[in-house]
Amino acid sequence: ALVSTRDPVYGPDKVTFVGFDLEDQGHTSGVWLAEQLKDSELVSDVKVAFMAEFNAPYSQMRSSGILRALDEAGITYTASEIYEVGIDLGVAIDKVKSYMLANPDTNALLGMGSLSSPATVMVLQELGYDPGEVKWCGFDLAPEVVTGIQAGYGASNVDEVFNYGFYPAMALYLRAKYDLVVGDLPIATVMVDSTNIEDFLYWVDQGIK
Repeated sequence: ALVSTRDPVYGPDKVTFVGFDLEDQGHTSGVWLAEQLKDSELVSDVKVAFMAEFNAPYSQMRSSGILRALDEAGITYTASEIYEVGIDLGVAIDKVKSYMLANPDTNALLGMGSLSSPATVMVLQELGYDPGEVKWCGFDLAPEVVTGIQAGYGASNVDEVFNYGFYPAMALYLRAKYDLVVGDLPIATVMVDSTNIEDFLYWVDQGIK
């Protein structure tokens, strides 16, 4: 068997897990964010806003990892509750825009999912913020996210989704031919910003993002 989340009953000696830890993924984003804040000498009383489609395990775990990285970097902050923006991009943009207008002292605006990420970076552009004026990062590479990254607004955390096909196929082959369970198969995540976005455009054009 293969699963995309760790099985609560059967360990890696029985069921292969292909994927990554969402809190670790958030931590990777948080390390990047901490570096940006320090470069701007924003290290105390930083106002952090989390936007997500839903207040769900994925957004809780990612945000927890981000805050852990800020703690490790010695940055003090005030973090919002996860602000739900829904799954309609137009509605999400309006909700994020309303939040930013009501909270103009926000220092870091973070999208926790594939829709909240484009919504947040689009709002920064629509409201006239200069790149880097409000720190931004998100997840995945939607077209609007790519545009925002190319314009210098921030970065997005992406994973090697193409390996979700390759690794399971290899694991199934080994199980069928040799009765060998390969254990956990971690998928790496990486921060994509203006310095390396061009390396990822091929995959984005293929719909692999």
